[in-house]
Amino acid sequence: MQLVKGKLVAAVVVSSLYGCGHEGPSTPSPTPSPGSGPGPSAPPPAVGGTLSGRVVNAVTGAPVEAASIAVEGMPPTTADSDGSFRIELSTSGNVRLTVEAPGYWTRQTGVRPVSGSPPEVTLGLLPDGNDFDLEFYDHVFRDVGADGTHAWTSEPQFEIWEGVYECTGFVESAGCEELTAKEERAPDTFLHMMRNVIAIDARKYTDGHVLGSNVSARSHAPGTVLPLSQYFERGKVTVAFVERPDYFSWAFWRFNNGGSMTSGHVQLNRDHRALRGVYSHELAHMLGFDHPLGLDQVPLSSIMRRGHGDDPTRIDILHARILYGRPPNSRTPDIDPASFVVNGLRQAETETGPEITRSAR
Repeated sequence: MQLVKGKLVAAVVVSSLYGCGHEGPSTPSPTPSPGSGPGPSAPPPAVGGTLSGRVVNAVTGAPVEAASIAVEGMPPTTADSDGSFRIELSTSGNVRLTVEAPGYWTRQTGVRPVSGSPPEVTLGLLPDGNDFDLEFYDHVFRDVGADGTHAWTSEPQFEIWEGVYECTGFVESAGCEELTAKEERAPDTFLHMMRNVIAIDARKYTDGHVLGSNVSARSHAPGTVLPLSQYFERGKVTVAFVERPDYFSWAFWRFNNGGSMTSGHVQLNRDHRALRGVYSHELAHMLGFDHPLGLDQVPLSSIMRRGHGDDPTRIDILHARILYGRPPNSRTPDIDPASFVVNGLRQAETETGPEITRSAR
C-alpha cells in the first residue's frame, strides 16, 4: 500500500431590490376602450440585493464574532457577536465573497442574488485549530496543496467482481494494467468483508454523502482478459480479488478537471484477504483520499499512513467532513471554484470535462 502516484457556513439570504420608478413612454398611450383594464406591464429591473447571513466555525458550528465579509468591489462588513451580518449589494449578478476572522483560514466563495425569500444558507470558516489541520488536509486531499480536491457529487455504484483474477499485465510503477479471469471463485472472506467496508466506511469517509448502499456483483467467464480501459465505467467503482507478483493492493481512480470523481477500481491482493484495514485504505482512495509523498509522510494519524489500523481515524472523519462539505476542486486554504455559488446549483463544468487517472498502492 505504498505510493506509486498516486461546512464554511454565513447564513446567506438574498432578495432582489427594485428601482423606485421608471419613466413612461415617450409617446402617448392609446386611450383604452370602455370597460378594458390596463395591459400587462413588465416588472422593474433588479438593481441589487440584500445579502444577510451568519458566519460560523465549520468544525464546531459556533458563531464567529467580528468576521469580515467583503463583497468584491465593496468595502467589508463586520459580523455581529452572533456571527450575523447584512450587506446591501450594488449588483444583481453573481458576486464573490471573502470572509476573514482572527484564528480562521480566509475563505473565498460565491453567492447568487435571487428574488423572493430563498432558504437560508450557511457559510463556515475553517479554524486554525479545533482539531482541523490545514497541512493534513492539503496533503491528503490536495496533493500537498498543489491540486484541488476530488469528491463524488452523486452516489456511485460499487461492483464486486466475484472471481479470482491473475495479473497478466504487471507494470511495477503503475500496478496491474491487465487482468485475466481464472476459474476460481473469490473466497467468501473477501466478498463479505468488502461489502462490510463499503456499507460502513463509505458513510464515515464522506459524512453520509456516499451511503455505500448501491452494491452489486459481477462474474467474468474464465479466460476473459480485462485491460486497464475496462476497469472503469462512469459512476462506478469496481473491486477485484487479484493474484499479483508483488505484495501490494492497488487503487485506480478517475476524476474530471472540475474535481468530480467519475470512476474507480480496486485490486485487493490475495495476500490481504483478511486485512480489513487494507480494504478500508483502498476504499478511501476511491472517495478522494491520497498519500502523494508515500505512507510515511502523511502528517497525522490516518488510514492513509503506514501502520494504520482497521478503521478510519477521528482525524480522517473530521477532515473528510470538510472535504464533502465543500465543492470539488476547492483549493488552499479555502477557495471555492469560481463557478460555484453557495446558494445555487453547481455549474456544469464541475461535473464534466476531460478525465484524469491516478493510482496508488
